[in-house]
Amino acid sequence: MKTLFAILLSCLFLLASPLAAMADTVHAYDAGDNGKSFDIGPDSLLTVSLEANPSTGYRWVNVPVNPFKGARLGPVRAVFPVLDETFVPANPGLPGTNGIDIFSYKVESMGAGGLKLEKRSPGGETVKTVEISFMVVNP
Repeated sequence: MKTLFAILLSCLFLLASPLAAMADTVHAYDAGDNGKSFDIGPDSLLTVSLEANPSTGYRWVNVPVNPFKGARLGPVRAVFPVLDETFVPANPGLPGTNGIDIFSYKVESMGAGGLKLEKRSPGGETVKTVEISFMVVNP
């Protein structure tokens, strides 16, 4: 149920956002997509929605990914720059409330690539990782 809430919330957020006008297709993902791979079109907007509570000191951090690190010759690498990061509280006006962190990315090139988000403790240790892979292809 929380996953469905996160996806619906991210879709509503994007539809009301000027970011949605930047893409033909919006793809919404969450922690349940960790470790999965998807084919998407070149003019897409990606969102990843993750449960969060900033008042605990834990936070989600976008980590740049190079899926072909060390490869001499490999497939073309897709690029996904971060467009926006927004926290949407489940109970606005209630201090310390949990909610959803929504990361938005624009697909900038064809090829293979991925997104990696790490949940870090107040001390900076990574306590959870969400990685999603993509192949950007012409429809």
